[in-house]
Amino acid sequence: MHKISDKKAQIYGFQHYFSEFTKTDPGYLYIVNIINTVKDENVFGQNCPKHIIILGDTLQSESNLPGNADTIIQIPINIPVEELFKIGNALIADREEWYNSLLMAVINHKPINVFLNIAAQAMPNPIIVMNNNLSILSSAGSIKIPTEGTIWEKVHRPGFVMEDFYTPNEIKKISLHVAQKSEEMINLFPKNDPAHSTIGIHTWIDGKLYGGIGAVDMNVPFTEGQKETLFIIAGILKLYFQNHSIYMQITENKTNWLNSLLDGVDISADIISNYLQSFQWKLNDRFCMVTFSASSGLKVPILSILDIKHINDLFPDALVSVYEDYVIMIMRCHDEQLLNGKNKELLEKFLKKDAILQCGVSMVFNNFLHLRYYYNQSKFAAAQCKPSLNPVICFYEDYQAEHVVQTLSLGGDPRCFCHPGILSLWESGNESQRELVHSIYHYFLNGKSISIASDALHVHRNTLIYRLDKAEEILNIDVKQGSSKQAFLFIISCMIVQFLKT
Repeated sequence: MHKISDKKAQIYGFQHYFSEFTKTDPGYLYIVNIINTVKDENVFGQNCPKHIIILGDTLQSESNLPGNADTIIQIPINIPVEELFKIGNALIADREEWYNSLLMAVINHKPINVFLNIAAQAMPNPIIVMNNNLSILSSAGSIKIPTEGTIWEKVHRPGFVMEDFYTPNEIKKISLHVAQKSEEMINLFPKNDPAHSTIGIHTWIDGKLYGGIGAVDMNVPFTEGQKETLFIIAGILKLYFQNHSIYMQITENKTNWLNSLLDGVDISADIISNYLQSFQWKLNDRFCMVTFSASSGLKVPILSILDIKHINDLFPDALVSVYEDYVIMIMRCHDEQLLNGKNKELLEKFLKKDAILQCGVSMVFNNFLHLRYYYNQSKFAAAQCKPSLNPVICFYEDYQAEHVVQTLSLGGDPRCFCHPGILSLWESGNESQRELVHSIYHYFLNGKSISIASDALHVHRNTLIYRLDKAEEILNIDVKQGSSKQAFLFIISCMIVQFLKT
């Protein structure tokens, strides 16, 4: 390459430059097949192309180059012009196909990981999309070297950039970049990984920061071409945010993502995992949901009588938010108990201060993506509380039968009745785990008779016993000693998952 313009040029294709009489277009690269007589730059005439590819090794001096061209690339081998046309047009066609695929991912509302996987096809280094809190929304691209001790490990594993990973000067540069609402590229050098650097572009929409996209030079050094490609991706990413309101909503405050999940919005597991990271929770931890409500006869919003700050103070490790007309609290359970003795005592003491407050508690579940099912459970349980007759804390398991009857009559989603373990086994899609569900179902349906149930399943009794033992191990329950209430729970759960398309 002899010369390249500082201006960004959109190239649409290749043309052949024959003589000074050739009509040129600044949107094309013109191929010039140099011969010995073409040493005088005046041979290009007044119609000299803006972008030139010179074939051959005749030009030995900068003085031989046309001064009014913006881009001059020399290929010092005698490749046939037709072959160069074929290669060049194929490159442009591939680029256009990639660009159109990105746009279609926006139009078709593809998940962020699908969008980013398409974007990564044009980047030799891995790329990452973050929200405005520097939490990862998604990442894509392969890595050719070990990541241990590199910035990629520090960014990717915890889900956000460590505060001490950049020098104070680099942090100051980031702060200034944000303060100026700059959409220019920022190049950063982490102090703990001097072998690598990052480039990034912030996403601003209507003056508000919604995140950004960045790359790490894990595989190869950054080039101007990579940087320009990242600018293109960043521009389409802005369209993606604008056309996917969920990704705009979840960046505006710390619990909007939670409300969107409760609304039933399909958010990828990666995104939810990254938000849970700030609570030091994992997607498959054990949780329960508590929904607070006011007595049914009270006609004032619960927010006017419930001190959310007080709940946060009592349960500092819980996630407390407002959804619909309720205050909700999500707690991580450290064992099979819905609420351990101390937490239950604190909650009862808090509620009994005012007879108009009550709450419902969901079953313990181990998939945070199923949150809306257990919100429905806790909300239903809260509605059953009658302080004059029942405790101010109502557990969903005591009212599941009533909920089944009511919800089925209203056309609700029956999966919210399911035992979390049964639902997880079925939705795993693993056939051997689904066989456990079939076995539990027929075992309880046939009065816990091994002989009758094994006949119904057309398996040997020892096979059924093995499956039940396996189910007990996975679900951490005692199937054989279960109560009639547990029998109903498992029968209805198995029925729902087996006859619903999940």
